This record gives sequence, structure tokens and C-alpha cells, in this order.
Amino acid sequence: KIVRDTLLREKDSVDVEIGKTIDILNRLTQDTAIQAKKAEKRATTLNWIVTAIATALGLIFAGFVTRSLVDPVKRLVGGTRAVEAGDLDVEILVHTHDELATLAISFNHMVVGLREKERIRDTFGQYVDPRIVKSLLENRIPAERGERQVMTVFFSDLQDFTRLCEGLTPDAAVRFLNRYFSLMSEVIRTRQGIVDKYIGDSVMAFWGPPFTDAADHATLCCLAALEQMARMEAFRAWLPEMFGVAHGLPVVNVRMGIASGEVTVGNIGSETSRGYTVIGDTVNLASRLEQANKFYGTRILVSEATRNLAGDTLAFREIDSLRVAGKLETVRVYELLGIATELSKSDRQRVQAYEAGLAHYRARDWDAAEAAFRACLADAPSDRPSQVILERVAAFRQAPPEVGWDGVWVALSK
Repeated sequence: KIVRDTLLREKDSVDVEIGKTIDILNRLTQDTAIQAKKAEKRATTLNWIVTAIATALGLIFAGFVTRSLVDPVKRLVGGTRAVEAGDLDVEILVHTHDELATLAISFNHMVVGLREKERIRDTFGQYVDPRIVKSLLENRIPAERGERQVMTVFFSDLQDFTRLCEGLTPDAAVRFLNRYFSLMSEVIRTRQGIVDKYIGDSVMAFWGPPFTDAADHATLCCLAALEQMARMEAFRAWLPEMFGVAHGLPVVNVRMGIASGEVTVGNIGSETSRGYTVIGDTVNLASRLEQANKFYGTRILVSEATRNLAGDTLAFREIDSLRVAGKLETVRVYELLGIATELSKSDRQRVQAYEAGLAHYRARDWDAAEAAFRACLADAPSDRPSQVILERVAAFRQAPPEVGWDGVWVALSK
């Protein structure tokens, strides 16, 4: 019994201790769970913080990378737009060694090349028409191959320039010619013509494709000739300033010849010196017509082809039929008078009278021809073409032309 009681007391004591232990374990478990939840919360918060920091750093890094890629492209685009606007001083700075840097370097080299072409164009534009320089640089004009084109060719020459130069110093002669050529060339280029060359005091120019529309070259050349005649008034007004005197100045006039027809055009010359020019019978005819002004006392003579191509917007007077030295073809020669709508009534009547007289002359009706030309002289006593034909009529009365004469005058000299 004593042993049993002792065992029961021990059992109760053990149960109490076990209960206490269980309580302690429960409290520890609860504490541990609370701590675990706190740790989990801290870990979650830390994860969010780390993620936010990583995202921010990623965005910053991406911004730098994007800027490093976009900025060079923007600079290239800006440089391209500047070149398109004509600014050839643009240069793109290169800070990297990637593909965009290679592209920027190529762009800078291209701009340098464009600047060099522009310098060449500006320099040689003083010696050769800028449109020819541009076409040569752009390879639009074949270097070796010639072409056949229908064009209008122009020659002009100062009357009595040799005698005029005798009284000028070399410096004055150069200033005189430079001023004259500047005025005349400006008109030619404004009217889309190409100044081919200056020969002494003469100017050679031409109009035609690819610089002038095929339908307009004759009209544009004739308009340029009329404008040059008008510019001569401004040139004469400048002479007192050049000579330093107001009276006793030389009379300065210009003669012009214009012909239209087929020419050969291309880069012509030696391997070391070439010029883009035109050659052929049309060129020779324009030169002969310029010289024929001396004989007829006219200022602007044109070929029949030029007159036909120019149309009715301009006023012409048929002067004569010529067969120039060395040629078998007959050329009808016309005087360019002005804009058709600006011609006075008396001028139109004189043209009609002259051309009627020319028809009588070709028909060998000497009396009717003489009457018509004398009527012209009554209206314009200094009309040299009428005087020339009257002199022929008088000669033919004494020695009639041979049978088969077609009214063509043969020019014995070039």
C-alpha cells in the first residue's frame, strides 16, 4: 500500500511536470511561429525593395543604353537635314567605335566630298557655265560621246572694237570688256542659255537640251538678243564713268547672228584641255549671220529655221536670200525687230512694204521693187537693207541676171 501511494504521488508529480513541459513547448511553438511570420514578412519586404532597386537600376541602365544608341542616330538625321538645306559646314562628332560611329565617319567624308564639289562648282562656275559644271560633276554629260541635237546658236560682236581699243590702256580695255561681258552674259543665263566662250570681244552661246526645253530654245535666244540690245543703253551710260569724260565718247554698238539647226554637242578638245561646246554648219551659219549685219546695216540677223521655231510672238522682217561662201544651200535671212505686240503701226507697214518689194525683186519686176523700197526709205531714210536691194536693182537694170536666177545673193566672202 505504501509503495502504491508512493507511485501514485510520483505519477501525479510526473503528470504535473509533463503538463508544464507541454505548456513550455506550446509557448515555444507559438513564439517560433510568430517569429517565422515576422521573418517571412521581412523577407517579402526585402524582396520588394530589392526588386524595386533592380527595376530602377535596369531602367536607368536601359536609358543610358538607349540614349547611346538614339543620340548618334539623331545627330545623323540632323546632319542629313542640314546638308539637304545646303549647310555643308556640318560635322558629326564621333565618340564611340561601333557601327554607328562608322556610319558617322562615312557621313563626314561624304560632306567633305560635297564641300569639295561645291568649291569646284563655285571656282569653275566663273569660267564655265555652272550648269555644265554641275552636269559634269553628276556625270550627266558623257565624257567622250558626242550627240546630235537641234539647238539655237548665238554670236555677237562689238562694232569697231579694234579701233575703240586703240585709245584704251590695257587696264581700261579689260574693265571695258569685263563690264560688257557681265551685262550680256547675265541676260543669256537668265534666258537659260549657255555661254560657250568669249573670243576677243565676241560672245558665243547656245540654247538647247538638256539645259533648255526643245520647244523653246529659239524663242529664248531671240528674247535674250533683244534684252542685250536694251542692256546696251545701260552700258553706254556707264562709259562716261570709265573714260572720265562726258562728251566725245565712242559709239558702241553690237551685232548679233542667230541660227537654229542640228549641231554636234559634247566635250571637245585634247586630253588636257576640253570644253563642252557645239560644232557644225549651224554654228558657222550663226557666225556668218553676225558678220552679215555689216553688209545690211542691221543689228540682229536670224536664220529661217530660227524664225520658224520662234513663232509669231516675235516680229521679223525677211531681209534677203543668201548663199554663203563655201555652201550650196540657200538661207533666207530675217531681221529680228522685237516683240510682235510691241511693233508700231508704221514699223508693220514698212515690213510689209519691204517684203512686197523683195517679192517683186525676186520676180525681176524692177520697177515695182524700186517703188516698194523707195517707199520704205521715205518712212525710214536710214534703212540700209532697202538701200542694198535698190543698189542691186540699179545694177540689174544695166546687167540683168542670168536665166534661172532665183533671187539668191551669193556672199563671196565669209
